[in-house]
Amino acid sequence: MAEALQILPYVVAALADKDQGADAHLAALETLCGTLPYAYPDFLIAVDKVDCFVTRLPALVSATGADQGDMLVLAAQAIAGVVEHLPEWAEKFEKNGAVQALRDRLLAVDNMELAEQCLRLGVAAAVLQFFDFFPTNEQKVALKIVAKIVKECDGAEVPKAMEAAPVLCNLLQSSDNMIQKSALSCLGMIASNARGKEEHMDMLCELKVVDTAMRMLEKDGWKTIGDETLTGILGLLKNTSSASAKAVKSLFDLGVCDLLKQMITYYSSSHSNSDKMLVELINQLMRPLETSDTPKNAIVEQNAYLDQLAGIVPLLIQVAKCGALSSVCYTCIVLIGNIVELSTPTFLIELEKTANLSSAIFLGKLPGDVDESDPSYNLLFTLKILEGLNRFSYQLSMDEKIRLFAESCLRDLDDIKVTISPIPQHQFTSSLLTNKLELQMQDSLFEDGLVPSWCVYLVETCPFLFSFNARWKYFCLTLHHSFMGDDISDPDSPNEEDEASDAPNEAVNETEKYKVTRGNILESAIPMMAKHGSSTKTIEVVFEGEVGTGRGPTFEFYSTVSHELQRFGLGMSRGDNARKAGETGFVHSSFGLFPQPWSSAVTSSRGIEFSDVVQKFKLLGHIVARAILDGRILDISLSRAFYKIMLGQELHIYDIPSFDPELGKTVVQFQALIEDLCLDFTLPGNPEYELVPGGSDKMVTLDSLEEYVYLIVDATLKSGIATQIEAFKSAINEVFALKTLRMFNEEEMERILCGERDAWAVTFLEILREFGREEQRAFIQFSTGAPTLPLGGLASLDPKLTVV
Repeated sequence: MAEALQILPYVVAALADKDQGADAHLAALETLCGTLPYAYPDFLIAVDKVDCFVTRLPALVSATGADQGDMLVLAAQAIAGVVEHLPEWAEKFEKNGAVQALRDRLLAVDNMELAEQCLRLGVAAAVLQFFDFFPTNEQKVALKIVAKIVKECDGAEVPKAMEAAPVLCNLLQSSDNMIQKSALSCLGMIASNARGKEEHMDMLCELKVVDTAMRMLEKDGWKTIGDETLTGILGLLKNTSSASAKAVKSLFDLGVCDLLKQMITYYSSSHSNSDKMLVELINQLMRPLETSDTPKNAIVEQNAYLDQLAGIVPLLIQVAKCGALSSVCYTCIVLIGNIVELSTPTFLIELEKTANLSSAIFLGKLPGDVDESDPSYNLLFTLKILEGLNRFSYQLSMDEKIRLFAESCLRDLDDIKVTISPIPQHQFTSSLLTNKLELQMQDSLFEDGLVPSWCVYLVETCPFLFSFNARWKYFCLTLHHSFMGDDISDPDSPNEEDEASDAPNEAVNETEKYKVTRGNILESAIPMMAKHGSSTKTIEVVFEGEVGTGRGPTFEFYSTVSHELQRFGLGMSRGDNARKAGETGFVHSSFGLFPQPWSSAVTSSRGIEFSDVVQKFKLLGHIVARAILDGRILDISLSRAFYKIMLGQELHIYDIPSFDPELGKTVVQFQALIEDLCLDFTLPGNPEYELVPGGSDKMVTLDSLEEYVYLIVDATLKSGIATQIEAFKSAINEVFALKTLRMFNEEEMERILCGERDAWAVTFLEILREFGREEQRAFIQFSTGAPTLPLGGLASLDPKLTVV
């Protein structure tokens, strides 16, 4: 650095000597532009004859000749560099014709690189002062370059960009739509870059940005200016009011609430997406009221703004109820809650006369034909809302974190992580209702299928009110009541002494035996289950060529088939496509298995036919249904998201981390970030899956990032697995109605299908407690035919485990 600065006096001398040739001047300018980044003000001032810069550099910018292109650009760059270190010299440059020279070069527009240098680093504001002298075409080019410069500004360069704000504000009143739109775009980017900085937002307010923008919208102007311009204006107002109390006051004084009411009414009726931007603007108007240090009562008494906001509440309720984006609905609810929180009782009484506040909080209704005037209805509805909020607390918290990140309230991607501790599900259980249901199920009429309507209604709409044991009994009794015996076992009652069954069909004595081939077990199971899966008789399996019969071989059949469905090369589960050529073994995931997406355009991949994959999912559906019906145990670890599919729940972006944390983290960050990425339109981890036709050749850009995230989520959770899931569901529905499982949650479904994986606390032999997990599984496999204990643990084994 020191050596570079020592060269500066020689550069000054070379530039000061007018008799030196163009090559010498060009070399001196190149050295100067390379040295200025290391210079500092005191050093520049100390260099002998450095003031020659203020005369020679403008003269070089004005030089003519076909070979002057590089010299002009370097001279303009040098002016910008000197002014950056010595802002007070800007006036000296102007007096020596620098601005005029730069303006002339910009007007010529014969060198875009030079034109851009003319507008960079402090020169932009000076050049834009002469904007009115530019021909229209050059004005548009100048604004295009300004927009590029502003877009590239970082936080440290915002003060420089703000110098151009006064001229840009004036251009908002231009009669040329293109110039008006470009000026608005520049101001919008400046406001976005300076978001959260009160001094800059106040300056924009003092420049009458708010007043000018409101004039563009008034008298139905918002209907004619075009969607892009309207979005730009609303974004500018939102960012300005996010940090400037002056801007908020100006908006209220200019009657922004009346304008917003007109716009929300119009766009809600036309089903437009502009509601999102309008609601976000209202959210910013609330911020000064929420964060004020003044006591709330004083705010209400001194602030007339709440009166205006109250008029918007009915419209916020309307937006929240119209089926808008979930994030918009959520913001509406938060806004209404904030208005209520800041209001006095008297104010709320008046507000309730024009707005049904409760309808905003409790959207929709309980399913079924029920009297909503019944006093118990509101209680049940409130409990269902609270239980739902508890289950979806993670998703709601993530939405809020991403919104804060988008608004620059959070700076680091690590800040969008959420840790939630939901209320334990058992705390929503009513012991009174559970006991009442237990008593009702002991009635002989219940076993005959005469189930009281209150039981059906509550179990289907609010299953969380009942214990798992009670719901499992209810399920067993109602699924196939005509095949039940006198007793139904309680899966969590180890002291039960009878030989009762723990499955809907197990108490029926009628069984039907089928032979399968151990060495070709999947191929044997597919036709057997397709033909007999819906049989009302209990299925019993024997292995061909083996003498064993009864529960042991049958249990082993179910556990073996379910385990074989996890083998590499079947194309069923995520992770299968990551296997190496020739690799054998099983797909393993510590987070549980989830279907591998298949593109609708692909019928085979890596030697696997998609029709075979669908057939295997059909088999899995039959195995799951018969395991539930006959009380068998499966040796398969399914993901939480897969169980949600079984229970008829819709998957969303936040379900991806539950079975693929790496992909989940990536798509959530994509949702929070907007930047250019070196990615093509193929599914991450599966390059054969093109998200769009020709996706492997289409790169993800700034404008297509949102589409890319949507397509990843769709391929992973919907379209890419739709055919497989449909085959799985249809197989279950052939045995019993899949919807009957909705009374259970994901964890309970795993208990039902896979048994008590952690039931080895029973101390019947100390040696068994010392076994490792695989040794325990091997012992149970040898003893019972299945590697895990049935629902209810050791006490539910039939016949009982006996030590002799």
